[in-house]
Amino acid sequence: SPRGELDDYTDHKLFAGISGYGSKTFYDLMFDYKRGHDSISGNGLDDNLEAYDTWDRYALLGSLTYGRPDARLNLRVDGELTKQEQDELKSIDYDTQGLGAQLGVRVGGKTRAVLEGGLRRYDYVNSTQSGDRYYARIGATWEATEKTTGIVTYGREKFNADNPGTPLESDEFGPAFGTNEDTSNSTWRGDIHWEIRTRDTLRLFTYKGTRVSSGTGSNKVSTQYGIDWKHDWSE
Repeated sequence: SPRGELDDYTDHKLFAGISGYGSKTFYDLMFDYKRGHDSISGNGLDDNLEAYDTWDRYALLGSLTYGRPDARLNLRVDGELTKQEQDELKSIDYDTQGLGAQLGVRVGGKTRAVLEGGLRRYDYVNSTQSGDRYYARIGATWEATEKTTGIVTYGREKFNADNPGTPLESDEFGPAFGTNEDTSNSTWRGDIHWEIRTRDTLRLFTYKGTRVSSGTGSNKVSTQYGIDWKHDWSE
C-alpha cells in the first residue's frame, strides 16, 4: 500500500529441524523462516505511526557438541546464517554470519570452567552500516543441586565498523543516520535457574554486549538485567 497509509499484514512462522547423537557427539540443525512487520520508520512498533513495513527473515542454525555430559572436556561449536529482506525499508536489508565455540573443563563435581568466544559479521547490503564483532569470555557453569543451575562468563569484545566515524548512507528508502564507531569494551552474560518448588522456577539473567541498530543508525553497547518466574500448571 502507499507509504503513510495503514498497511495490512499477516505474520508467519515456519521452522524445521533435525538432531541426532552418537557415543560422544550431538548435533542440531534448524531452518527458521519468519514473515513479520515493523513501523515504516524502522523505529519499532511503538512510535505511534499507522503504516507498517513487512519483512522476510531466513535463518539456518546449527550446533555440534563433542564430549559426553559426564566427560572431563566438552566442546560445542555453533553457526548461524541469517538473511532479512524488507518490502520497503531496503536501507536495512542485511545478511549475518556467525560462528561461536564453547570449551568446558570439569573442575569438580558438576562444576565446569568455561571458555567461550566467537565472531559475527553484520553485512548491510544497501547501506554503509556493516561491521564485525569479536568476543571472548571466561567463567563457569554449575549444577549446585538438582534445583539450581547456571552459567556466568566475563570477558572482552571488539566491534570493527567498515566505515568508522563516517555518516551512515544508503541509496535505498529507509532510515540511515548516525555513525558506526570502532569500540572495545567488557562483555558478560549470566543465566541462573532456581527451582523454588516442584512446579516453580525462578530465572535471573544479565547480558552486556555490542548490538547493531535495528534501522535507526549507530551501533551501541547494551546492558540488560532480567528476572522471570515460570509455573507449571499441568497435573
